[in-house]
Formats: sequence, C-alpha cells, structure tokens
Amino acid sequence: ALKQAATIDFAPGDILGLITDGVFECEDTEGRQFGEAGVERLVSEHQMRPMSELRDVLVEAVKAHQGDAPQADDITIVLVRRLPD
Repeated sequence: ALKQAATIDFAPGDILGLITDGVFECEDTEGRQFGEAGVERLVSEHQMRPMSELRDVLVEAVKAHQGDAPQADDITIVLVRRLPD
C-alpha cells in the first residue's frame, strides 16, 4: 500500500539517515544486536564529521560488533546533512 507523502523540516546541521536493518540487526557472536542505540551513539559522537566519514565510522563499528559472526543481511547507509545557511 502506498503511504502518503510527508514533509520534514530540516534545521541547519540536521542529519537524515536512511539505514537498512542490516545495521540495526547486526548480531555479535552472542546474538546481541548493534541496535538503534549503537547508531544513535555514533551519530551523536561524530555528527560534525563529513557524512562520508560518518558512514565509514558506522560501517567499521558494525563490522567490529559483528566480530567473527557471519553477516546475515546487507548493509546500506545513506546520510544527508543540511548545511548551515
């Protein structure tokens, strides 16, 4: 079913992240997921870096979290930041 279009207002510095569940649901060898908290923490800590660097930080952190566990899903990350006026 089609959803109705929505409008989002972005203030200068706001970041839009389109991130697949392969990031959030990435499990370590004990079955613990990376989760929303892991993504939120990294975005908060690295929000002033260029988006290409933030993307790399996220991918590296997910791979470190995964350790020797097999990758169960694809990982796609699109980040967009509104620049200051």
